[in-house]
Amino acid sequence: DLLPLVLFWNIWAFWAQAAGFIRISGQSGAKVLAGYLLYLVLWLVLLAVFVQMFVAAGWLDAEQILKAWEAQVQQVQ
Repeated sequence: DLLPLVLFWNIWAFWAQAAGFIRISGQSGAKVLAGYLLYLVLWLVLLAVFVQMFVAAGWLDAEQILKAWEAQVQQVQ
């Protein structure tokens, strides 16, 4: 039930941080947002690499991860 408050806080914190980076760096907003997008893409790639490594090492179960993901998707719908 705190989800709206958490979402508001996350959105506010993101834009406050982005505005601070724009002001401090003197760069355009597009460059700062491109940096955020690049960070997100690299983070997702690294996450996928580490998950694959852990699955290959037997530390994680791919089927269990898939089932948890499907449960999350069903909960959102």
